[in-house]
Amino acid sequence: MGNLSSEKSYIQIDIGDGEWVKVPSFLSYKDATTLFSRVEKDLPADEAESERIRGLRLVTYMIKEWNVMDGDKIAEISEESIERMNLQAYMKISQVVMPIVTLEKKSNDLSEEPPEESSQEKDAPSG
Repeated sequence: MGNLSSEKSYIQIDIGDGEWVKVPSFLSYKDATTLFSRVEKDLPADEAESERIRGLRLVTYMIKEWNVMDGDKIAEISEESIERMNLQAYMKISQVVMPIVTLEKKSNDLSEEPPEESSQEKDAPSG
């Protein structure tokens, strides 16, 4: 894919009962700045409530398409709909979304070896 892309790719997450959601497989710089400005906007002073709202906003922003039903029609993608979602479905979505937005390191992304010391560091007197 490369580091510049004009096309979005999506991950479809099966959340049970024949329902699914689609989330982007990566965030562009623009997507990330938009997401984080929305997530942090007008949060309450209570830290626990702020964390709940951050998670709700983050998941809502990341869902780009779904077929989640509300009665006999497809529900609107909204914070209110996500709040009404059963916990198991929410957790399935969250487990896919969080590594995308938090830039979690994958095991093969970085070498586990520490960087080598430069010759100046090796030869510098200690203390």
